[in-house]
Formats: sequence, C-alpha cells, structure tokens
Amino acid sequence: MAQESDLAYCTKLYDLAVKFRGRPINGDPKPDPDMIVALEQCKHGNAPAGIATLERRLRSADITPPPR
Repeated sequence: MAQESDLAYCTKLYDLAVKFRGRPINGDPKPDPDMIVALEQCKHGNAPAGIATLERRLRSADITPPPR
C-alpha cells in the first residue's frame, strides 16, 4: 500500500489532471487511461511512477503541479 502522504498527493494530482486534461463526456471531464493507470500505481505501491505521469500530464497543459 502506498504511503498516506504519497497517496494524498497523487489523488490531488489525479483530480487536477481530470479537471484540466480529462476527456469531456456528456459535459463532464473523465480521466483518460493513463490517468487511471497512474492512480492505480499510486494505490498499489508505485507512487513515484504514478506521480510522475500525473505531473507530466499537468505540465503538458502548462499547469504547475501543486507543492507536496
């Protein structure tokens, strides 16, 4: 299981990524497959990989990831 602080940060990144980079479906942003995989990585002990993916997704939209 991921450390509590890593999982909380990952969840925050995931929420931001979905909000700003999600695919609009019926007017609501939905996560793309990479976002889902990244969150699952965080939940199952590979937080560095999941966090890196989500931070990269935010930066590609010119959004600075929040501080940890």
